Amino acid sequence: MLLAGNPKYKIILASNSPRRKELLSGLGIEYTVKVIPDIDESFPETLKGEEIPLYIARKKADAYKPVIRPDELVITADTIVRIDGETIGKPADEADAIRMLQKLSGKTHQVITGVCLTTTDWQRSFSTLT
Repeated sequence: MLLAGNPKYKIILASNSPRRKELLSGLGIEYTVKVIPDIDESFPETLKGEEIPLYIARKKADAYKPVIRPDELVITADTIVRIDGETIGKPADEADAIRMLQKLSGKTHQVITGVCLTTTDWQRSFSTLT
């Protein structure tokens, strides 16, 4: 596996997401959480589907480029939900979260996550749809 047991890089998870932490821990990957606050997560209206979380994951990665050390690999990610042609991102507050859950309840929807792996020398990104 690329990350597990890789002595070349210290893994930096650029997220406070409990699910992302759980995923890395479940894979046996040692990591440190470092989050740059208030990264702008806006995106051009012309982007569709998987382009949106990929764009935002790369944008988050770009915020880390000035501070990445040569021995670090930074993992950034973003997730959106698509339902009835609408893209739903992070809820603005608790009321928005409740509205979103009510909208999704009992309906088929798509969850799209964009992930970006960044070092001082390279950057790779991919998305997954569930």
